[in-house]
Amino acid sequence: MSTIDVIFLFMFLPAVIIASALKPKWRKCALLLLSCFFYACGSPAFLGLLAAAVVINVFLAHLLQKLKRSSCLATYVLALGIILNIGGVFYYKYYNFVIENFNSILGTSLGTKDLLFPLGISFFVFKSISLLIDVYCGKVVLGKNPVDSALYLYNGTGIEFKRTL
Repeated sequence: MSTIDVIFLFMFLPAVIIASALKPKWRKCALLLLSCFFYACGSPAFLGLLAAAVVINVFLAHLLQKLKRSSCLATYVLALGIILNIGGVFYYKYYNFVIENFNSILGTSLGTKDLLFPLGISFFVFKSISLLIDVYCGKVVLGKNPVDSALYLYNGTGIEFKRTL
């Protein structure tokens, strides 16, 4: 769905405006569902992948917040989150490139895959990594509601940043 599409202008945008006027508890859930719907309009095949990535990153972010930064386990959790996110970008964007070059250099015949790129994968991955690093460094305080963290990953709202002088 394009932002200049008639459906966007006369159905989706009014729904977002109405959802923004709801009570905070319902507003966040409605905006999260509308964000999922908007993503599904552009890339419906990858909505499950995006939802799984959101769940994993939100879980890791909340786990990082519970662990203390000086904890060795927190460093491993951060590294795991970064590796998972970069691994997703690598798989969808660079897998075929690496396999083709590997075949060319070594004369092998490893098969490539017919992959489509999920819409906005790089943006989402870098936003997820920034959330994990900000939580690890203590720049972000996550609320108890994981919907807030998911909203941040989808559209940049819902997170409280610590003020620094």
